[in-house]
Amino acid sequence: MFKGWLAALTLLVLPLVACNTTFQVSVDEENTTITMTMGESDVAALITPILEGGEQSQLSNTTVDLRPGEIFVSGDVRPEPAGPTYPGSLGIRIAAQNGDLVVELTSLDFAGFELNQQTISRINRDIADGLAQAATRNNGQARLTDITITNDTLSMTLVAPRQQ
Repeated sequence: MFKGWLAALTLLVLPLVACNTTFQVSVDEENTTITMTMGESDVAALITPILEGGEQSQLSNTTVDLRPGEIFVSGDVRPEPAGPTYPGSLGIRIAAQNGDLVVELTSLDFAGFELNQQTISRINRDIADGLAQAATRNNGQARLTDITITNDTLSMTLVAPRQQ
């Protein structure tokens, strides 16, 4: 169990090391705790290719701004392949709750059109349902215990029980 978790963590860590991500690791008799801290430019370097990547991408000129408790993304959106571009932005709150990842859309603005709170709540329910389904497929015992976003950094803490 621990070896599988370690292999998965290694696959995650290798690209992050290249981004100057810092890690703090502590090991006691029961748990291994890893805290990963990334600067704003490192977060942008990870998020931007995901948003802009692929032939189907409708986003360009993406910027990522860390704000207390939130990741704010803005850029140009091209709804139709040959159509005009429009400015767009979205805010995402990421947190750890009861060992799980919680992701919530806080705002979405597309060419001046903003979603109402009812639609944002529906999207957040869909996100929560998707994360819950993913969590049921994850047989690991690792728990996400903290996510902190400041103006400059994103920090995550993961705790995994040691095999006895």
